[in-house]
Amino acid sequence: MTTQARKLEIIEQVLHLDSDEALALLEQALKTLAGSIPGEEDIPAMPPRGPEELAARLDQARADIKAGRTFSSEEMIARAQQWRAA
Repeated sequence: MTTQARKLEIIEQVLHLDSDEALALLEQALKTLAGSIPGEEDIPAMPPRGPEELAARLDQARADIKAGRTFSSEEMIARAQQWRAA
């Protein structure tokens, strides 16, 4: 299994977590892991986004929805399975 496929599998598992306790444990594990990887402790999970960029992205998402540029959760699952197979 590729690294990308493994990441997608982990993300899928996280999306199905319903327990606040489980999420708290996962957050703590990620903090611990980030501190144990040399050179990665200062790298944010995602680059910071300013309010203007977030507003622009939200506007774009709304325009995409209005224009029908969306796909169902079933289509997303199929895409994720294709990514895993790659």
